[in-house]
Amino acid sequence: MFIGGGFAEIPARLQPYEFCSDKAQEYITYIENPDYKEGNGQIWIHGTYKGNKIFATYCKTLDRKYLVSYYDPEYEQNKQ
Repeated sequence: MFIGGGFAEIPARLQPYEFCSDKAQEYITYIENPDYKEGNGQIWIHGTYKGNKIFATYCKTLDRKYLVSYYDPEYEQNKQ
């Protein structure tokens, strides 16, 4: 999700025992904020994707019904 609205959907799959945040890092570029000065209330570094500043990231299950932070294949096989 981007600061100011909008989002990008990246068709990527979590590998067994991989965290969503680790997968997201593969697509994020970090840039220094040129307006940052100590004590001015702005952040030092922006996470970006294709030039858009990132507010948050998340992953969904393959069926797109649930948010997920970690892929555990044994749990997925045994859930009923």
